[in-house]
Amino acid sequence: MQKWCDEILEKSPTAVAIAKRSFNMDTAHQSGIAGMGMYALKLYYDTEESREGVKAFQEKRKPDFRKYAK
Repeated sequence: MQKWCDEILEKSPTAVAIAKRSFNMDTAHQSGIAGMGMYALKLYYDTEESREGVKAFQEKRKPDFRKYAK
């Protein structure tokens, strides 16, 4: 392990930095998408439509979401 680390330390710091960033390039966008999803979910929880779903579940009936269709 130490030999491998010593080898990397001999390389260009800029090249190493670019290589490190490239390893995460294909998944970096997932953080933004997840954040947007959580924000949208929070907005949904604060709606009458969401409350209808919870109420219907508690009352063991099908929810009536038709009145919320846009």
